[in-house]
Amino acid sequence: AVGELDARSAAVIREVDAGVGAFGGFARKLAQAYRADDKKALQELLEDEWPLIHKKLVKPLDHLLPVMTREVSARTEAMAADAERYRAAMIVTACLVVLLTIGMGFIIGRALLAGVRDTVEAADALARGELSATSSILREDELGEVMAALVRVRTSLDALVAAQLELAQRHGDGALGARMDAGRFPGTFGELARQVNTLVDGHIRVQARVLEVISAYGRGDLTVGMEVLAGERGRINDAVDAIRTNLAAISGQIQAVAEAASRGDFTVRGDEAKFDHEFRKMVAGLNLVMTTSDAGLGEVARVLGAISHGDLTQRI
Repeated sequence: AVGELDARSAAVIREVDAGVGAFGGFARKLAQAYRADDKKALQELLEDEWPLIHKKLVKPLDHLLPVMTREVSARTEAMAADAERYRAAMIVTACLVVLLTIGMGFIIGRALLAGVRDTVEAADALARGELSATSSILREDELGEVMAALVRVRTSLDALVAAQLELAQRHGDGALGARMDAGRFPGTFGELARQVNTLVDGHIRVQARVLEVISAYGRGDLTVGMEVLAGERGRINDAVDAIRTNLAAISGQIQAVAEAASRGDFTVRGDEAKFDHEFRKMVAGLNLVMTTSDAGLGEVARVLGAISHGDLTQRI
């Protein structure tokens, strides 16, 4: 159809070009006759030249218009078919793009969820104190950075716990001067290590002071006292004060009995009911000595009295 239209168009165009030139001359003549009101010239133009113009110009156009109409219609239908095919191709392409996007989203979503799940599990393990838990997932995205940060936190905590266990072991072995190396740990971890050392120092100082006070009591110096300790450590004050009180009380009992004996009064006794355990035994022993001494001295006095009356038959 296109080739046919091109061949006919060339022939028709040539005829129309020739007809247009003739129509131009005809139009000028017609205008001149009309201005001159030359009816005869007008009649001759319409009767003689117009049929020629109609043949050279109007008829070719009449022939060309249906052909052009068919061609335009054919081209329009072809364009519509092309448009329909393009629309179908676009729909298919759009569907493929949507499916591909959904598929990629699903794959990416699963990958992200797996990374998030692994990160959450690692964080939960740290929260539970499971420092030995490890992750085999290696990522180079933001989740991988989070996981690497969690691994660093776990490493620092593991080192801190190991240092505390080592400190406990060394103190258990008697190395009371051992301390954690706070400089090994960054930030808050280092502060925790320093606080542990401060806590240990406080306990060691209290223990050393208790030993110093008890040693003084062991030497008989009851004038030494413990500084007042805060909180539950006040029970140490209570225990040390109870030791000093009991030692002072037993010392007072011994002194009272000794002073009475020095005056020749062997009837004085220590109050055993005030004491418990070994302290009670000590007072009971002292009382036994006083009782025995009193009885012995009584016997001696009795025999000496009998002798003074000439009675030499009495025996102790």
